[in-house]
Amino acid sequence: MSVIGNHDRYLDGQIFWKSIFGNIVDKNIIYGPTSFVWHYSFKNFHFIGLNLPCGFYNMSFKEIKWLKQELNKIPEDNFTVILSHSFFYSSGYKDITGKWFDNNGNIKKIAPIFYKKADLVVSGHNHYMEWIEQDNLIWVIIGAMGGKPDPTPSFITKGSKWFLKDQFGFFLIEAKEENIHCSFLDQFGNILFSKIIKK
Repeated sequence: MSVIGNHDRYLDGQIFWKSIFGNIVDKNIIYGPTSFVWHYSFKNFHFIGLNLPCGFYNMSFKEIKWLKQELNKIPEDNFTVILSHSFFYSSGYKDITGKWFDNNGNIKKIAPIFYKKADLVVSGHNHYMEWIEQDNLIWVIIGAMGGKPDPTPSFITKGSKWFLKDQFGFFLIEAKEENIHCSFLDQFGNILFSKIIKK
């Protein structure tokens, strides 16, 4: 499964994205009104992909309504992970293209929908690795899987607990013993930072 990114949307790239990721047949996958939003579940773990390649304005009214309905179906003692390309909280910088830190539109328009349900929010967009604890949620930035590293941040988001730049790697989520084990790893699989999320 995948969430669509900003570069996937350029020049009708979403057509190719949909042909690869928008038609996966699996009994554990529920697609929303578009294939850009989906809910994958197994046991008591839920992963929900959002249509946020750039910001809150990408999500249609129908997709938001579907998101609320899916979240309401999830029992309170289950784990819920939200996946989004554009970030909510993030350290970052400003350049001629704009502001690349805390996305206030996403924070104000989308985050309140899942505040009381989600346990972990994983995003990319910024080419860093970051672990953020804010608003009683864990927010992860993992945009370090191959793109050119972003510059040194001029802004550090309030809840930042761990941050790394100029390092390629990925973020691993493992369901173990009814907990979520989270690890940032470098491109060779070495653990850089890890935490366990418990209910």
